Amino acid sequence: MANSKGTTLIIGDKNPITLGSFPHLYEASAYKASKEEAEKSQEKATSPTFSIKVSFDKDNKGDMANVDILQDTIDKVMEDAGWSTRMRDRASRFLLDGDEDMVTKSIGSDEVVLLAEKYPELKNHYSMNAKNSMRPDVKYVNPKTGTIERMPMPKLHPVGEKEEQEAQEIKDMWREWVYWGQKVALVLNVRTYMIGSSTFGVRAKLDGVVLLGGGEHLGKSNIDNVLTEQVTGNLVALAQQLNGGVQEEAEGKRAKRRTPEDEFMEEDDIF
Repeated sequence: MANSKGTTLIIGDKNPITLGSFPHLYEASAYKASKEEAEKSQEKATSPTFSIKVSFDKDNKGDMANVDILQDTIDKVMEDAGWSTRMRDRASRFLLDGDEDMVTKSIGSDEVVLLAEKYPELKNHYSMNAKNSMRPDVKYVNPKTGTIERMPMPKLHPVGEKEEQEAQEIKDMWREWVYWGQKVALVLNVRTYMIGSSTFGVRAKLDGVVLLGGGEHLGKSNIDNVLTEQVTGNLVALAQQLNGGVQEEAEGKRAKRRTPEDEFMEEDDIF
């Protein structure tokens, strides 16, 4: 397989990028085909990689400014590689147009569909993915000091109570900073690749991520917007009915009424 050295760039330093769902930065993750998919394709699994997905809204000026930078970089590395116009038109790319680019409908299938048909959320969007088999450099902007600091190295296999406690604290920090919707800047190495004579394209190697903060946790569920005063009253009355009414404490004081908890379970979209 032939690869170019490529071009390294930072993107998102002027117009922040929003992380897509399931960013794999804490720990490398591998794709594993389902039983049905495995029966249709020879690809049963992939090697573990650190990866991110990003979508760019065509109606957002900042997003499109980032798309322009990526497209210019893609064109440059193909030109530097000496690829003909025909090769450039046929090359696979890490940046896809949801409304124009075609993808296979499913693994092992010969049917192709528009990217936005396969993933409706990508209508009127561009989509990008970047990955690295090696751990990328992940840093964050410390809001207290205004400095860029490195995220602590995860302890994936802690031994003993002390290490387990440290590992959990580190994991909690990653959970706080890395999530779907977080604002980031990315350091990418954009390069061409060629496997044999028929498989070639441009990929983005994820070299680094700077977590900026200020994002909206899109993977987080919040029930506060449905817990209106009326709904809350109904739930409290129902709970009292199920539990035999409000119980008195031993000293004669009325017990505190049970109310719906603000805490909720959330889907883990990080690890």
